[in-house]
Amino acid sequence: ARVTDASIAKLVAFSPALRRLSLSECHSACEDSLRAVADGPCARTLEHLDLHSCRYGTKAGVLALVGEAHNLQHLDLSFCAFALTDAVLAAIAASPMPLLQSLLLKAASAADSRALSDEGIGVLAESPSGKSLTHLDLTYACRLTDEGLRALATHCRLLAALELHGCNRVGDAGVLALGSHCAQLARLDLTQLQLTASGLCHLVRGCPALSTLVVDHCR
Repeated sequence: ARVTDASIAKLVAFSPALRRLSLSECHSACEDSLRAVADGPCARTLEHLDLHSCRYGTKAGVLALVGEAHNLQHLDLSFCAFALTDAVLAAIAASPMPLLQSLLLKAASAADSRALSDEGIGVLAESPSGKSLTHLDLTYACRLTDEGLRALATHCRLLAALELHGCNRVGDAGVLALGSHCAQLARLDLTQLQLTASGLCHLVRGCPALSTLVVDHCR
């Protein structure tokens, strides 16, 4: 039998100590599943939640869930176009999630991230949820610019891994901010960004822990 909204609701209702939940590629799970998690006893015990490619969820379901899951340390919303919005980032910021370390917002393409902007990223960066982050994936966040990246660099100084693949509105100014504020960066993906050798040199001087740097197809 398929995993359905009803079966997920039963699962979370009888799992008050649940700490890790993955609904990755669970295509039969919709808004009701997310609301069941939000309303269930495990909402406040969850530390790891993976909704990767959960394509039939809704923004309303995610908003309900992040409003209750205050102890999350890892949240994966990759390939969930409905969740890649400023409204969801604002909800994560307001929740708050002071223990959040990993937030994965990878889009399948630039078209899937058009509701994600500098404004939402700035709100997240300034919140306790943003300041605790060590890993952030913004792959194909096509509306991210140097302004948004400066906000991230200024407030999210614990970042050790950052994926900016396809964020082609980001240039030297944003990368300079990373070099000035994010000394703990160890892994950085800058594929398809508009960068110069001077900007990259400043980056590596300011990030002595950098062990992996991807600059494929940079212009």
